[in-house]
Amino acid sequence: MSHPRNALLLKWNRRLVEALTARGVSYAAVVTDYELERRRFTLDDLRDADEIYRIGSHDSASDLFGVAARLLTEDRRYDLVLSPSEFSHYALAVLASVVPGTALTARQVLETRDKRVMKGLFRRAGVRSSEEYTSAGKAADALEAGIEPVGVVVKPTDGAGARATVIATSAAELADAVDRLNGRALLESGLDGDEYHVDAVWSGRRLTWLSISRYLLPRARVVHSTIRNGALLVDPAEEADLYARVFDDQRRLIDAGDFETGISHGEFFRTGHGLVWTEIASRPGGACVDHMVGAATGRSLTERWVDALLGDDVTMEPLPRDLGRAVGWLNLGPAGSGTVVRCPSLDEVSAWPGVIDADIRLHTGDRIDITDPSAWSCLVVLEAADSAEWERRRRVVEALAHEAYEMQPATP
Repeated sequence: MSHPRNALLLKWNRRLVEALTARGVSYAAVVTDYELERRRFTLDDLRDADEIYRIGSHDSASDLFGVAARLLTEDRRYDLVLSPSEFSHYALAVLASVVPGTALTARQVLETRDKRVMKGLFRRAGVRSSEEYTSAGKAADALEAGIEPVGVVVKPTDGAGARATVIATSAAELADAVDRLNGRALLESGLDGDEYHVDAVWSGRRLTWLSISRYLLPRARVVHSTIRNGALLVDPAEEADLYARVFDDQRRLIDAGDFETGISHGEFFRTGHGLVWTEIASRPGGACVDHMVGAATGRSLTERWVDALLGDDVTMEPLPRDLGRAVGWLNLGPAGSGTVVRCPSLDEVSAWPGVIDADIRLHTGDRIDITDPSAWSCLVVLEAADSAEWERRRRVVEALAHEAYEMQPATP
């Protein structure tokens, strides 16, 4: 396999750019008006890009085929075409039908983006996933009959994180949640137990990395985005059986989807009746999962993904080893919704007890709705000697963040 020399990023990602360029791979990027308007980055951040393809939206087929037309007419070729985010994944599906170098086929994109098609992937793999209701009427009947003690989960078929996901406990709540999604609702049986995320990298269908993290609260149960919104890395030395079962499930999914080389972020519940998966996405984990793995193990998920893409023969053990401490990620931020008047500096956050990495996303002048569980404000990696001390530090840094953010409350 020849060493890839250049890459087209369908969404700009600082950590992916750094990992690629550190290995001598140049890059071009697709950027949207929305990202620039929301100050996700500036064009100056892309000064070392070979080319910039600016479009209105990743959801515009005409914009995406316009990029494809440029690639074809200008005879531009990229060894790698990558989507580091769910928001650019459909763009990957569009380009997969036109240009070489895409990491996934259009079908593979759908199977790891659209939750309806994803169910078929789980079935082919023989991996248990949450039960789906084929109609709102059947789900409402189940609620009325009392056979859904947790409730019915209503989620967008192509959602992002836990946004717009509702646990309906009555027929009225169910109807309202379904109406809000306007034909894009997936209905699933509610699950009890703890929820986990699993992050994996593989090369030539061989797993080169797998880590499991336990959410502090199931994502759909997070009602305040800056309180108990995060996850704690699970140590294989303490949960060997769990790692073995998830490792086997992950390999089954890779084989069933015919995924040659890639990265994934999956989620499952550990119920009284075993593991039940709810989704798997062919992208790096969001929030600061990447930072957490890097801080805990010395090499981030993104770096491990680039290793796989470049064909490195990774022979190291693909599991976290010798952690010797509790490490997790956490979303901090203001105590209430509104507009930021003052935000803490990176130096200030880095000095808080246990913080070993930080990524401030919410700045002065920005607005936030803390009822959105994926409204990332101030993401940190937190470490402690053990889980009990980690929990104490979590409460401390959450309180410090609430004090540090000065807000102008949202008006009704």
